[in-house]
Amino acid sequence: MTGFSFVGVLFTTVDLWNNWLKNVAVLFFVLFYVMAVYFLNSFADYESDIKSKRLKIIGSISKSKYISLFVIFCILFSSLAIYINVKAFVFSASAMALWSLYYLPPLRLKSSYLIGTIIHFVAGILHFHSGYCSYADYSQSSFAVSVYFALLLSIGHFHHELMDYESDKAAGNRTTAVRIGIDKIHYLRTGLTLLTLIYWIALFFRGYTSKTELCVFLIPTAVLLILSFALRQNEVKRFQKISRTIFLVAGLFLLGIKVIALAKNYF
Repeated sequence: MTGFSFVGVLFTTVDLWNNWLKNVAVLFFVLFYVMAVYFLNSFADYESDIKSKRLKIIGSISKSKYISLFVIFCILFSSLAIYINVKAFVFSASAMALWSLYYLPPLRLKSSYLIGTIIHFVAGILHFHSGYCSYADYSQSSFAVSVYFALLLSIGHFHHELMDYESDKAAGNRTTAVRIGIDKIHYLRTGLTLLTLIYWIALFFRGYTSKTELCVFLIPTAVLLILSFALRQNEVKRFQKISRTIFLVAGLFLLGIKVIALAKNYF
């Protein structure tokens, strides 16, 4: 999840040498924010997660400690966000409010039909701008680009519902996958991936992205679509591993390009 904020930074111009203190603050701001989200997740889903083979390690510490860690890291990321600028705080705090509605009762929107995916989509836009607005003002262009990454986060949410189908069903979590079945979620994930690919290409022709940015993310999105078609529904872990790897490589490649360009300008 850290990537959705850090990639926002990559779509701005960052001074790596003269603004190093702010850069360090942004780094820890994003890390502390994401840790707070995961501590909230672990607290809210503790009972069901400790029964899951994939997530049972969460039971290594008590449920009460997760809520304490959540509060501590909320204070940490909020303090850093305020130091960076008000916009970074507003976007990150708004996203955290959404995650609280998603995980916590009385609403616990995680169990609402499609609402969980909508929350991931909106949170994706907010996450992107938490990083982006640490260095630049939001704009029509930043919003357009953030929608692409929000769609990727929504695809990831559909995939996690596939991964957690059995444990969610056993725990009584009425997620979209539990409500409509894994076959339809698979089709939704594939359809949304195709839409995301088309949208990314359209952004380039509308002038919102460069040729470099187009190519860097076009290839992994196309691979993601192929995986969604080719892999069987019981190969969810393989889908996750490959998709995470290709987008990590894409992000690091774009980072390398940005660093080289900044170094040339500086020297």
